[in-house]
Amino acid sequence: MSIAPPGWYDDGRHSGSLRYWDGAAWTEHTAVGSPPPPERAGRGWIWGLLAGCLGFLAVVGVGTWLLVTFALDAAAGPRGAIDAFDRAWAGGDCELLRSVTTEAYRTADVWDGDICAAIEADPPAYRIDVEEIRVSGDRALAVTRERWTTPDGAYDERYEYRFERVDGRWLIAAYAPIDGNVAPIG
Repeated sequence: MSIAPPGWYDDGRHSGSLRYWDGAAWTEHTAVGSPPPPERAGRGWIWGLLAGCLGFLAVVGVGTWLLVTFALDAAAGPRGAIDAFDRAWAGGDCELLRSVTTEAYRTADVWDGDICAAIEADPPAYRIDVEEIRVSGDRALAVTRERWTTPDGAYDERYEYRFERVDGRWLIAAYAPIDGNVAPIG
């Protein structure tokens, strides 16, 4: 035995009259006219589910993009300062050097108070490979491997750079060999 779904059906007693079936029994509700087409289960839920999934993927995608962009931007600042430092040193460009270092670094005892005199006296050809950059707020640390040659010999050293972000720009605040000793190879 099949039971009809709830809806408006021909009354059967009065021509052109409808009576409502609630799925279990006839009700006292009647109407005049022809029965409407039966209601179909809508597919709106499919579109809703699809929209929800696409929205979720969009949020995850944008979030991932922002996270990666922030991480790359954070590391690019210190790396850019190292690249500029290297160009300044190799080209004897004191103005460029000043633009990527803090005042305290430029006037440190290791430079006898004037870093520009040091780079103008002997700008060796350097090769710098950045091995690691860690950023934490307005401070950063980078580890590099640096190689150069002078009349005294060839050098291959690892250095640690410390950075401070000042007015939105990354500046080198300290720079020192990791093992504390700079000596020719061999």
